[in-house]
Amino acid sequence: MNQLLRDILDNAGANPYFFDFLQKVCNLGDLKRNVSLSLKALPGESIIDVGCGTGLYSTLAKGKYVGIDLNEAYIIYAQTKYKDKNKKFIVGDVTKINFGDELFDKTLYLAMLHHFNEEDNIRILTKISAITRGKILILDLTMPERANSIQSFFLRVERGRYVRSLNQQLKIIGKVLKIQDATTIFNRSKFGLFSIIDAQPRDAKS
Repeated sequence: MNQLLRDILDNAGANPYFFDFLQKVCNLGDLKRNVSLSLKALPGESIIDVGCGTGLYSTLAKGKYVGIDLNEAYIIYAQTKYKDKNKKFIVGDVTKINFGDELFDKTLYLAMLHHFNEEDNIRILTKISAITRGKILILDLTMPERANSIQSFFLRVERGRYVRSLNQQLKIIGKVLKIQDATTIFNRSKFGLFSIIDAQPRDAKS
């Protein structure tokens, strides 16, 4: 039954309209507010959003914004919904895109860790480190110490296959980035625990 529901959600989740609706139903607006407080975006700053989905977090940017996602339907949806000369949405794998000498002031890597194994995350985080001057903000679904029945059900049908504890997340991230701060929060519906991790490249860039 869980696998059937997971397959249904996988197929439905690929639809950008359903994906946006699901985010509203799950109260992910709470997470957006917390990301905004942690990101502290300033006018003129450039931001790259790796795994941008349908562009929900693009509205946090006050300067140049580049969103990247593998799902072409998500990108087309974002391009249609967020028409702004400072916003650019790209279909692709960030590790295979040549940015040349371009650097971004801040990077978002939101709700992506649990979709990749450790090796792939390290590869992605290494690329992120190479193209980021400052803050790298990571948010992800986190395994609670004691999950209630609703949380346990959500974790069983979650599309991502690699939901980890905060310590497990930090272990992976710490192999590539310098971790500045980490905390966990529940969203308003209490269906899931999420980590917010503030990191930066180990090497300073001008």
